[in-house]
Amino acid sequence: LKQRWAYYIGVPLVGLTFLAALRGMGAARAGLWLAAAIFLGSAVFGSYHAGVEWGFWPGPTACTGSGTAASDMDVFMKQLQTTQVVQCDKVAIRIFGLSLAGWNAVISAGLAALAIMGARAKEA
Repeated sequence: LKQRWAYYIGVPLVGLTFLAALRGMGAARAGLWLAAAIFLGSAVFGSYHAGVEWGFWPGPTACTGSGTAASDMDVFMKQLQTTQVVQCDKVAIRIFGLSLAGWNAVISAGLAALAIMGARAKEA
C-alpha cells in the first residue's frame, strides 16, 4: 500500500503543474522536477519490493516469513494478532512475468523519465 503514496501525491502535483504551465514555465519546471523525484523514489521502492519477491534480498521481518501453521486454536489466535496476513515476499499476481511491485517500478521509472524530459524541455 505504501507504493501508492507516490501516485496519491504525484498525480495531483502533475495536475497542478499543468495548470502552472498554462501561466508560465518557471513554476511548471519546479513541479516537474518534484514529480520526477517522487516517481524516482517510487521506482526504487518498487524495485526493492520486487527484489524481495524474487528472493534477491531479504525483506522486512514484519511482513516476510514462513507462515507456519498453528498447533492449536490459542496459538492460531495469537498468530492472527501478530502475523501479517499478506506477506510482502509472496507475489499475489504476475502480469507478463512481473508482479505489481515490478510494474510499479517500471511505470514509476517511465513517469519520472517523462517528468525529467518535460522539465528539461525548451520553452515554446
